[in-house]
Amino acid sequence: MKRTLLLSFILLIACSPAFSQIVKEAIVIKKFKRFDVGDTLKLYGIRAYPYTPTLQYATGEYSYADASNLQLINDDYSYWEDAWFRSRGGQVKKHGWQNSERKILTEVTNSYVLGLKDQDLVFEDAFLYDYLYQLLHRIHPGKVIKPEPVYLSLMVIKSQNPVAFGFETGLVVLSTGKIAEAKTEKELMEVLTKCVAGIVMDHDLVEQKELINPPLVKASFDFEKKAVKNFMEGLGEASFISEEEYTKKISTAISYSAWQEYDGSFWEKSLDLVKRLDKYELCLEKDYLLYSMLLRNISNDKPSNLKALEYIQKAHALGITNLIDLFKEEGILQMRLDNPGQATTAFLKYQKGMEELEKLGYDMSKELEWVRAILHRLKTSPSGMN
Repeated sequence: MKRTLLLSFILLIACSPAFSQIVKEAIVIKKFKRFDVGDTLKLYGIRAYPYTPTLQYATGEYSYADASNLQLINDDYSYWEDAWFRSRGGQVKKHGWQNSERKILTEVTNSYVLGLKDQDLVFEDAFLYDYLYQLLHRIHPGKVIKPEPVYLSLMVIKSQNPVAFGFETGLVVLSTGKIAEAKTEKELMEVLTKCVAGIVMDHDLVEQKELINPPLVKASFDFEKKAVKNFMEGLGEASFISEEEYTKKISTAISYSAWQEYDGSFWEKSLDLVKRLDKYELCLEKDYLLYSMLLRNISNDKPSNLKALEYIQKAHALGITNLIDLFKEEGILQMRLDNPGQATTAFLKYQKGMEELEKLGYDMSKELEWVRAILHRLKTSPSGMN
């Protein structure tokens, strides 16, 4: 019998959540109900706003006490622990951790992540990720309160759509478009803070009750927004890095987004992004190439064509990567500027690059056919190509 009881006890411990609910303590300073002045009470959260206009603490599953009757003691919790206590503590005391619902949310998240990886939609850049993790640690150091506390994690996805999500598992997902959209570190911090607040305050879990209890859900989301606002106001302007330093840290996301906007024919958006890189001399060869292509697509006067050619020359001078497409763009621009000899030189270099790629096993047949046709036309009619 003792052995059976011991086994049952071990199983109970193994199956219990790894985290016990945050509990605050208070001393009664005004007699109420059965409590006398000097009594100590355990507090599990606050009563949901729709049910009371005044602040009340949850002292049990269905019992509450007016804040005016109590004085908190040892109230030294962190910002997000206190936010969780105020937004979720009372509900967790009343309804439990709702582990079955959380399990479903976790499974949905895991399926979503696997889908992103299978479709090669995860953006990889160690420097950018390190910066984003630094910001996350500033917002929420340590583990997030869950039935089994979790550390925050990050994933950046390849998308021009500006999206940001926080998931039950502690995962924050940002798109390259969302990162590039943020012009300052403060803006990006606010985006991340909203995601963190959603994770801390069980946004997805609460949202499932929207049709059942709309006022409660609205109150929870309003508190979530207020928590973000108060956190951001507490940071102060001096805590953020300069626009130049910030642009350096997210430059790969800006570059990727600029190309995505270009591929979607959103040339003005693409141009704005590449200009941000150029402003602080952060352009790589591919960025200068994009800048040149954009100028060539939106204008055809001599000054703009010369400016586009200047960006190609800057790209050549960098010498970081062997970007063969630079010669193609250079050749087209030289044709526009009526310089057939220089155009021929550029196209010959482009042809050579394509042939070398062909030898490595890449199918460059279409590009080789195109450049050979151009070279033939330049040879037979050097002044009649425009």
